[in-house]
Amino acid sequence: MKRFLVMLTAVCMSCCSALTSFAATAETTTPIACPAGFTGGTLSVRISADIEDLSGIHLTFKYDRSKLRYTDQKTAIGHGDAVEDSETLEWSSMLSPDGQKVTYSDNIATLNFDVISELSDNEKYIEVGIAEAYDSNMKDVDFTKTGLINITFTGDIGIAGDLDKDGVVTSNDALTILRTSIGDTASLDSTEKKLYDCNNDSSIDSTDALEALRFSVDLPTSSNTIGKPLTITNEKADYLRNH
Repeated sequence: MKRFLVMLTAVCMSCCSALTSFAATAETTTPIACPAGFTGGTLSVRISADIEDLSGIHLTFKYDRSKLRYTDQKTAIGHGDAVEDSETLEWSSMLSPDGQKVTYSDNIATLNFDVISELSDNEKYIEVGIAEAYDSNMKDVDFTKTGLINITFTGDIGIAGDLDKDGVVTSNDALTILRTSIGDTASLDSTEKKLYDCNNDSSIDSTDALEALRFSVDLPTSSNTIGKPLTITNEKADYLRNH
């Protein structure tokens, strides 16, 4: 009966009540960590797998709603639908009644979220759970063995050279860069290093401080990125395997 409801929901996109009634407790969850420094932008969850015969799938997502806001889903294979309640996001897709071979290069679907608050490194903001997957003979498929989730972050990390994050590059920022360059740069994470590296030479030294100082008083600089928003993309792939 559960499989029938998933099929019906995937074919009839407006049949939200059927999807809601099908919602089941996830069989396994995989927390996925986010990189540091994201102050805006998007988070995309790409679903793929390596399965010879896949007919339908149903996943559940739990996420920190103070950090992320679900926006939409795009199904590349089959017909997908997502329904959100106060605690979870339920997503189902009917690939084909006859089953379909999928590989990791195939993108089954992508779910998109807005990053609405700054993320910190290695904190877990989203969990992906498996509810059910089945083949053309309506037999269960263990998606935890071959399911792959790619999380891609594309977001703003701040303004190059603006270390105090007041929106402009000033002499105070230049002083901060200089002090850091003669101190402990190893303590900076990868995101912070991009903000400190004002001349884009992949190192942090006094020349970065000089670049920031020149920019702050409207003198020419060697960099065309200082004073501009920095956008980075970071991707994490995670198999939904039982450990």
